[in-house]
Amino acid sequence: MHDVVRDVAISIVSEGEHNFMAVPRSSFAGIHSEVVNYSTLSELKSLSRLTALTLSKCAEDVIYSNLSLSSKLTWYNLTVSDMRTSIMDDYDRNITLEVMETRPLGNWICHLLKESELIRSTGKSSYNVLTELQQNKIQNVKCLHLARSDLVKHLLKSSGRRHEIIDFLNLYELKLQYIKCLTHFFNDNVEAIKFPQLRKMIFDELPKFQNFWPTTNNSITISNPLFHEKVSCLNLKELDIYSSNISSLCSHQLPIAYFSKLETFEVKNCRKLRNLISPSVTRLARNLRIQLIENCVSMEKVITQEEQQGEEIMNNEPLFPLLEELQLEGLPKLGHFFLTNCALEFPFLRDVKIDDCPVIKTLSVSTPGLAWVNYDDGVEVDDFNEWIQQRFNSKEQNASEGTIESDKSEANDGDRFEAADDSEG
Repeated sequence: MHDVVRDVAISIVSEGEHNFMAVPRSSFAGIHSEVVNYSTLSELKSLSRLTALTLSKCAEDVIYSNLSLSSKLTWYNLTVSDMRTSIMDDYDRNITLEVMETRPLGNWICHLLKESELIRSTGKSSYNVLTELQQNKIQNVKCLHLARSDLVKHLLKSSGRRHEIIDFLNLYELKLQYIKCLTHFFNDNVEAIKFPQLRKMIFDELPKFQNFWPTTNNSITISNPLFHEKVSCLNLKELDIYSSNISSLCSHQLPIAYFSKLETFEVKNCRKLRNLISPSVTRLARNLRIQLIENCVSMEKVITQEEQQGEEIMNNEPLFPLLEELQLEGLPKLGHFFLTNCALEFPFLRDVKIDDCPVIKTLSVSTPGLAWVNYDDGVEVDDFNEWIQQRFNSKEQNASEGTIESDKSEANDGDRFEAADDSEG
């Protein structure tokens, strides 16, 4: 019977119960139940014309089983967990897995992984997913999310060839979260990495991550930053780096188109960063609209000084001319946004939050569009630097005066105690 199924969806409400109904998509099988197990999947073996498939809430063991599927399958949405996001609607071939066991994945999962556009994998054994993707260097993947794996040290292995250039042709979004042992993208040195289509890069809780590939000193330093001329991501629009151990984010000099499309830049809980970018890189990020920097306890300046070149840049061009939202929070050593003699201008800056930045001195002189400061949409700030001086430096002065008054009070108390002792004597 199944050999002639056309324009039909199979809805398995519970094991053994089949309901058939007409749907517009031809040769479509949709399986929706609380648990999709292997016996349920075996129903698909004889659907030789199957082109589209939805599997929801699959039992975990099905991803380790072998299964024959139609070679004509071009659209699928497979979920082994309760996870689902709207981004799945953007792609035709989606897999969401929770991989907890170290045993090999089933042949049908391996095949679908290599063809998938969106892959979300959580669990300690996600390295099995990467093993399959290694075979074609993630060439078909457009959106890759990996999370909560304790066994992944590298995303991919290099071929060992000299001057190898890795090109992630179709990768549009990359999100790595809570991968405790990840140290590098590649296990060995490569010549360069290219992300020609990448729009979003999120690194979150990667405590051992050192760089994209190993180098001589095997760490991220000022001389060996994370982003440089051999890491190409010219279409990047969003960059988020949270809870990383890096001490240098990018080279002082980058190719002319670098960060030119960047709109959102968030850095949080990077305790070793003393500054964010150089004036030269600032000039490249002309489309930046949102900048958040939080809990970077070593940061002294957002934009570092670059001898005399930075001064020339800032004299000739406005700083982040399209910036609309700025948040600086939990930066105890931040003294200046950028230490320069020229006036900084943020012509489109509207929303600002500055909190727990006790030693900040200067930020900007001209903010004509400012409408919202520290959750107060009614505030009027004519001189932003003056507002900073009043808000933070007055607090510092009051704290200092409080300490002096406390010292005087203690001294007076001591005098009274001494006088009392003398009178008793």
